[in-house]
Amino acid sequence: GIVGVDEKDRIFAFNAAAEAMLGVQARSVLHRTVPETAQLLPRAFFLNQETSPARRDAHIVHFHQTDFSVTSAPILRNQVRRGYFTMLQPFAEEERTQHRLRLQLLKKGHTSKYCFDDIVAACPEMCRAKTIAQKMAATSASVLLMGESGTGKELFAHAIHHASPRRDMPFVAINCAALSESLLESELFGYDEGAFTGASRQGKPGKFELADGGTIFLDEIGEMPLLIQAKFLRVIETGEVTRLGSESSKKVDFRLVAATNRNLEEMCAQGLFRSDLYYRLNILSVEIPPLRERREDIVPLARFFLSRLNKKYNKTKILSYSAIRRLEHYRWPGNVRELRNVIERLFITSPTDILEFES
Repeated sequence: GIVGVDEKDRIFAFNAAAEAMLGVQARSVLHRTVPETAQLLPRAFFLNQETSPARRDAHIVHFHQTDFSVTSAPILRNQVRRGYFTMLQPFAEEERTQHRLRLQLLKKGHTSKYCFDDIVAACPEMCRAKTIAQKMAATSASVLLMGESGTGKELFAHAIHHASPRRDMPFVAINCAALSESLLESELFGYDEGAFTGASRQGKPGKFELADGGTIFLDEIGEMPLLIQAKFLRVIETGEVTRLGSESSKKVDFRLVAATNRNLEEMCAQGLFRSDLYYRLNILSVEIPPLRERREDIVPLARFFLSRLNKKYNKTKILSYSAIRRLEHYRWPGNVRELRNVIERLFITSPTDILEFES
């Protein structure tokens, strides 16, 4: 619905959509001033010509048992404001728009790719971590995954989302170490039109908005710059996100899963990580042990990766006894990721169906 108001506060436009939405005929309000229509239209639909800014971002107005999303944009002539347009949209329609956005995200692959059945665990420590994570999945509280690089923190994040009530909503992941501070900020919070040079003319929603209703996974959160940590903490505490270049905030509802291979408690003591953010993140935590401390899992994991490769390439390759012994006695500084890569390399380079290491 569109309502046009001129510089004399007189309504000059009232389209058919506004008539249908509000149950008000155009002829009853056209050419009348806003105060004169007070019995027909709520004052909250309109700007205060004297005190309001040139533009008002979306706010919610309740009218006739319906919530409307209301935005206003100025009418400029030679850089002088000559009135404004008010745009009305039933909030339910805005919700449907958000739903369509979420469906697009799901189609683009913003879904969890792994479940707890994909986590191979035989050693007691890993079984305990898996059990704890499964219990945490049923809640909406933040989860902090801790462990060395390559231990499977991302796998746990996917599995937690897959086992949660939010499983049918988007799973949005971002690596905090992969982007510069400015790019990370725009990726997380999004931006409005003209927020900075090179910004899209349509603006762009940030990861928090994209994850609305679902889960956002922040990998390597220990690398997040302090300035962005402060803004991020505010999003967690208020449940609202403000795009770069915008003066208004939007409600967001997401489940946060964060991961780090660094000691955040030590970083807090050194002033490298905000302690208030750390305590907000560390509501529920899971410590994932390195592979050298879960040697019972080495061979089951190796066979798991090998079975996937056999299925992918339609082969029947197996590990020799000597290869298994070599795997069991290696220290695995790169953890499960290194083991997976070693098995794939053996699979590809082996001249026979029995995988052996070169002497």
